[in-house]
Amino acid sequence: MRKKLITMALGLTLAFSAQTMVVKADSATVVTIGANLNDEQKAKIFEYFGVKEDSVEVLTVTNKDEREYLEGVASEAQIGKRTYSCAYIEPTNEGNGINIKTANLSWVTPYMIKSTLTTAGIYDCNVLAAAPFKVSGTGALTGIMKAFESVTGETLDEEKKELATEELVMTGDLAEEIGSDQATGIITDVKDSVISQNIVNADKIEQIIIDSSTTYNVSLTSEQVDAIAGMMERLAKQDYDYDRLADTFQSIKDSTAEKLGIELDTDGSGIIESIKKFFTNLFNWFKGLFADSEDTEQPSTDLGILDTTNDEVWGEDVIIDSTEESVVPSASPTVEPTAEPTLEPTLSPTEEPSTKPTEDADQMPETEDETPMATEDTPSEEVQ
Repeated sequence: MRKKLITMALGLTLAFSAQTMVVKADSATVVTIGANLNDEQKAKIFEYFGVKEDSVEVLTVTNKDEREYLEGVASEAQIGKRTYSCAYIEPTNEGNGINIKTANLSWVTPYMIKSTLTTAGIYDCNVLAAAPFKVSGTGALTGIMKAFESVTGETLDEEKKELATEELVMTGDLAEEIGSDQATGIITDVKDSVISQNIVNADKIEQIIIDSSTTYNVSLTSEQVDAIAGMMERLAKQDYDYDRLADTFQSIKDSTAEKLGIELDTDGSGIIESIKKFFTNLFNWFKGLFADSEDTEQPSTDLGILDTTNDEVWGEDVIIDSTEESVVPSASPTVEPTAEPTLEPTLSPTEEPSTKPTEDADQMPETEDETPMATEDTPSEEVQ
């Protein structure tokens, strides 16, 4: 009997060897800094990230960098003229997933960033995205992708980067109409189905969008359905490793559904995932017969840099949010986009915005040229 068990265990070990393989990540880290921050604001960012400037690679992100992907996708008002968002990225082991924490981003949410990074072709990393004052955050994705390419030495596909930027803006715009969790859930759910089932037919993609909106108790307009379908048809032509995306997609859908108090339907793909989980658990049980208990413990998610931020550096007037509840201060408000980013502060040609909130911080000041403009990455009104 024992000989048979050993034979079965060896067979399962071979069958699941690819699944349990862990690829070690590069230990390097990269910080991107918005080009329009002054020295004091930069110092605040590094203090929040918990690193010294000379201990990491530092890249500057300009408004020109953002326009490379945002023009033609976002409105001129959303793109703006200056860049304030910063990012800190840490590659992690394969299977660790994408974990996001944000500070002072009032329009873009951590789950939006998490979903769009999968579209960009990123699978495993920890990301911090922040600004020294409240900004929309639509420019954060540019810095994250730039940092990822630098720290890994991997060049992301240009089409995927464009799709990721389009998805971020589309999700944000949709969130203003139907709610952040609904918008993120629908986009991720549709993307999951399209990639996992290799769906390229336009009519089928449209039906998936309609079915998903029903699941999330949302009625989309024909224009919204068409916009999502157009993006998904382009995404369907891309090459993705779905096995590495499945858990990330599921975590986003589960989180948004839980927040909304809805139950996701279990379809064929859910059954397949259940079967895979059964055999995984069976494999781990056999493995446990021949290993110490310490060796069979399942590794927990490595949150790395998300756990080492100095949240107190911003004071009380800050928005901190994350895909991981354990790293969010209990008193921090969450983000729920309800309107486009608000206007830039009135500045003299040589003056930079202060890191301290002012008495009229909730007002809608004008730009340098006294032309009102809601911008991509500028101080925005406080989210209630």
